[in-house]
Amino acid sequence: MWRQLPALAGLLCLAGPAAAHPHGRIDCQAQVQAGPAGLQAIALQLTLDAQSSAALVPRLQFDDRGQLAGDKPVRQFADLVAGMFRQSGWMLKLQALGADGEPAGAALELADPDPARFSRRADGQVVVQVALKPAEPANPAHGWRLACLDPTWYWATGFAGPTQFTASAPCRAELEAMRSMAEQAQALQAAALKAGVLGADQAAPGLLTAAGVRAPSGTIRCTMP
Repeated sequence: MWRQLPALAGLLCLAGPAAAHPHGRIDCQAQVQAGPAGLQAIALQLTLDAQSSAALVPRLQFDDRGQLAGDKPVRQFADLVAGMFRQSGWMLKLQALGADGEPAGAALELADPDPARFSRRADGQVVVQVALKPAEPANPAHGWRLACLDPTWYWATGFAGPTQFTASAPCRAELEAMRSMAEQAQALQAAALKAGVLGADQAAPGLLTAAGVRAPSGTIRCTMP
């Protein structure tokens, strides 16, 4: 699967790892299905910013309802994107919480999901949806921490507010500290510069001064019977 990452990067108008930089923004939304018996599923939705969506749309074909046409290349692309959401891959990091409320131990692996679903909103922004499940039973005594991060391609990410991060009853989902989008993008650029990434001195227009805040992570805790 990792051999195919440059193909996805090219489809998103990226130059691949050699030219990665904080080039765009992705808004995360997660609906977690969990209970005292454990975490069953995560419905993840990612919304690309207007500029990134405009770059991607010509490479995808949407019908008049904003749904992605289902030809073979599109299905292959959707399957590839879904595979990238595995815990060892891209974007999500799920960890058990310890008694002190801090993440404890290694990240929890997620099973291979079904192909991702693509759609286009009325304002033109592209939305990617994928349904995820733990690869093994996940029932820590103190809950979970779920982060929406991109350590590979330098996207600025996060949850915009509590309605973007929810859990089924009787569990409760709480976002952790909000951070400035501009500061996050600047930090990503600094990390790329430190790593010697070609093109790290570049960024999408307005990204390094973007208004607004995002929470990169949140916690899910369930009341035990």
